[in-house]
Amino acid sequence: WSRGLGDVYKRQDQYSLYYWLNRDQKIKNILDGENVTLYSFLPTGREIWTVKTPNGLHVVIENRLYCTCGHFYFSVLSGKDDTCYHIDIIRIAKTTKKHNTVENSDADFGKFLRTTLSELTL
Repeated sequence: WSRGLGDVYKRQDQYSLYYWLNRDQKIKNILDGENVTLYSFLPTGREIWTVKTPNGLHVVIENRLYCTCGHFYFSVLSGKDDTCYHIDIIRIAKTTKKHNTVENSDADFGKFLRTTLSELTL
């Protein structure tokens, strides 16, 4: 192998820098594109958010601080990061009201989960 671990870490650092430099622009593009939806289920008031990105669909459960994205799984759960940008998008979308809202009956929750889970990007 002509490459050492130093090269691997250097690439990871470059990716991380690229990720953070472009994060604000990614968030703006997603919010401006109306790609954030709050699904509210009544009468329980259960809420599930979806965020469509160029990489696919992600589900965020805000009151549990959970996201289905890989960054959340590999970096947030391991303690390397506090949050993923999908959770940040939800927080901004709530404040700026830049999201769609869909109200459903609790009876539709199972169907919603089946449909949404089949569309997830893992």
